Amino acid sequence: AVVSTQSTGTRKMKNMKQRFVRGENTTTGKYPDGKLCLLPIGELEVDPTHLAQFAETYLGLPVEVLPAIQTFSSGKRLWFKRDGRTDKRAVQARTAENGRLQLNVTAVLEEIKHYLDERSYLC
Repeated sequence: AVVSTQSTGTRKMKNMKQRFVRGENTTTGKYPDGKLCLLPIGELEVDPTHLAQFAETYLGLPVEVLPAIQTFSSGKRLWFKRDGRTDKRAVQARTAENGRLQLNVTAVLEEIKHYLDERSYLC
């Protein structure tokens, strides 16, 4: 999730846990402790540190790569592994015509909340 660096509001965004500075005009000014967190899910074709370097340069925000979540698929579900154990919940998925797994993004965002701590709350 990326929050625009331009912001017109003067109120704190709901669910933002970082320090808020009133009177600033940009999101990075309003949330000086904020950062973009990358959470690799499954095996990636790209090194997440390279992706983080690109995002930091392109967006002008600090970026942190969180520990990856291991996954495996079974039928129309994607299961997450945490601490060597398979979670009881699964995310709906389907196989596209090209053979790649497609995920329900809303379900993934809801599921990864269980993996984030306060310091790495998506900002």
